[in-house]
Amino acid sequence: MATNDSCVLCQGGRESHLHIFWSCNFTSRGWRCFLALMKKIGVSGQPSQLVYESDSEWRARLRLILIWSWFIWFERNSRVFSDKRSSFFELASSAVNFCSLCSPS
Repeated sequence: MATNDSCVLCQGGRESHLHIFWSCNFTSRGWRCFLALMKKIGVSGQPSQLVYESDSEWRARLRLILIWSWFIWFERNSRVFSDKRSSFFELASSAVNFCSLCSPS
């Protein structure tokens, strides 16, 4: 049985965890879009809007990385197992909405 090891997100590289999270074109474009949307709603300059006051700035940045990584992994699995696709803009918008829901008031 032949298997295709191409990245399901960008079709431009061999799929591996390193490729998906560090060098995939889809992930990179989505990350830039995610950060731009966060900045547009005024969150990127104020990490405390995403985290409780006791969290430091590095924790806020780590939280953004983890949120984005989860959304990338979910998109990858949706494509592989459900044949469902989102654009990088749709994925970034969903991640921003998630951040808004998790943000303390």
